[in-house]
Amino acid sequence: FFSSRWDEPRGHLTWSLEEARKLGDLFIQTCSAYNLGRLHMSLRELEEAELRLGEALHGFLGLGNRGSAAFVRAELGVLHLDRGELDRAGDCLREAESVLSALEHALVGGYVQITLAEVELLQGKLDEARRWSQLGLGRVRALQHRVLQGIGLCVEAALEWRSGDSEACSRASAAARELLGDSGWGEGRAMLAVADALAGGEIDREAILGHARAR
Repeated sequence: FFSSRWDEPRGHLTWSLEEARKLGDLFIQTCSAYNLGRLHMSLRELEEAELRLGEALHGFLGLGNRGSAAFVRAELGVLHLDRGELDRAGDCLREAESVLSALEHALVGGYVQITLAEVELLQGKLDEARRWSQLGLGRVRALQHRVLQGIGLCVEAALEWRSGDSEACSRASAAARELLGDSGWGEGRAMLAVADALAGGEIDREAILGHARAR
């Protein structure tokens, strides 16, 4: 069932990308490459995702669309995070955050800041992780975006756990559960599993950091 449903958008986007290349329509080509890259990300086909996202980044930069290029950089940052390539993830995410902040794009900017907090945490840079976490959570709380608040609190739980404050970790995990308990967003559920495992002391440091990378 799922295979056939995934094949539908893959087929449409691949057709759109190929036809746009033939016609020389850079805008449709770029948008198709971006959406196809996101589809490959969802299927964890990371090599193909990186190729399509790279094509989209090149296209948006060629079109002078800084905002959309920042979206692509953010997606590439998550891809590198998923692979454990933390330096490359941080570079992509910081570039995206700089542009999104300049454009005052609060929602995606907040998501990028929360993800940067996770990258810094995984690198052991706790002060920087806390700074990005507070910035990101402040943004998504102002927007009342429950899922992103929940994901941010999961990162907060991991940060408190890494700082040795098990009570604060449990509080952040409980608050995240209230926000993510009925969410259908896979990333939210994955991050909640991380936070709950940390709060319950059920998983060791290396395993939990690996799980967080592969959210």
